[in-house]
Amino acid sequence: MKHLTLDEIKKIELGILDYVVDICEKNHLRYFLAYGTLIGAIRHQGFIPWDDDIDIIMPRPDYEKLLDITESSTNEKYHVLCSRNRSYLYGFAKVVDKKTKIVDENVENIPELGVWLDIFPYDGMSSKSSLNNKFCFILNKLRAAAIYKHFPKGKGANFLVWHICRLIGYRPFLKLYDHFCKSVPYDTSKFVGLISDMKDYHESRLFNSAVKVEFEGKMYHAPIGFDQILKNYYGDYMQLPPEDQRASHHIKAVLI
Repeated sequence: MKHLTLDEIKKIELGILDYVVDICEKNHLRYFLAYGTLIGAIRHQGFIPWDDDIDIIMPRPDYEKLLDITESSTNEKYHVLCSRNRSYLYGFAKVVDKKTKIVDENVENIPELGVWLDIFPYDGMSSKSSLNNKFCFILNKLRAAAIYKHFPKGKGANFLVWHICRLIGYRPFLKLYDHFCKSVPYDTSKFVGLISDMKDYHESRLFNSAVKVEFEGKMYHAPIGFDQILKNYYGDYMQLPPEDQRASHHIKAVLI
């Protein structure tokens, strides 16, 4: 097995991005660059120099259609991991390069996890502080606790919660989370976002259409209100953070 350099990992991720975008364009599905990837496109016209992953978001209806399409077809190079897979751990999807392999020593092993692209479903929200949002946030925290092999930090009650979550397993929390996330329709909601992240809450009008932005020499979709979205989430996103805050995922991958 060959260990991949950061540049090799980024090249593989760009290939995954083009694969997903091709499906979206052929099937008229909405997608947008998101989070650090969107900042990279606006500020650097590519990856943030110290970043090493790609994130996109999709409105829930389009996200589910994408999963239907990829489930009903096979691809020699890529596969999609999502909550529909019984061995998968998260409430968002990862599109994985089959010829690569990644291992995280602290998290339960995900079969066939390789270099990936994350796709986060955006759902409708009645309000930022709704009980549904808070419940989904808590369910996601419990799911996360259930997948850690070693107690992250703290003692006492936190340790007891972690131990109980480990005994229950992550699947019940993930199923409930997935159900309640979908309870508010995306296309009729005034507000949308990633329900597991209390900061990720925006007016739906900011996503009503797309604009093209450059990322690593190609053009991709950003939401029409990208400037307001990034300010809501990051503040002054055009200002470079201090060097000690320039964190990456430090992906360790091998070519099988």
